[in-house]
Amino acid sequence: MSSAKPFGSTRQAPRDGCVPPAAVEASVDALCELGESALERAALLDSQAEARSARDLRDAARDHGFEAARRALHAADSEWEIGVLLRVSELFDRLGDHDDAIALQCRAAGLMTCQAIRASGAVAPLRP
Repeated sequence: MSSAKPFGSTRQAPRDGCVPPAAVEASVDALCELGESALERAALLDSQAEARSARDLRDAARDHGFEAARRALHAADSEWEIGVLLRVSELFDRLGDHDDAIALQCRAAGLMTCQAIRASGAVAPLRP
């Protein structure tokens, strides 16, 4: 029996930490675009009485949004991450997924608070 492996079988996908920042940003932007266009297409299918296909597209839009928010965690630029979180939050809000939209807004607000503290030069109190 041959121990040779097929070409590419030992190759692993790069981990998020090993991906260049520009690639992370491009993939997140693409995921946001996919989510937004899936939602627009779902609205069109609703008007054509194709509820099941529209629901599938909304599920895909939600999945793209969650993946974009997850990948945004690896951004080096917190302002860019805040923009992504608010963009995905708006997508979730349009999908009627208000709880997840608010959760992303809270995450963005936390990043904004950290930026403001850093910019002011204040030191955050230590936890007791």
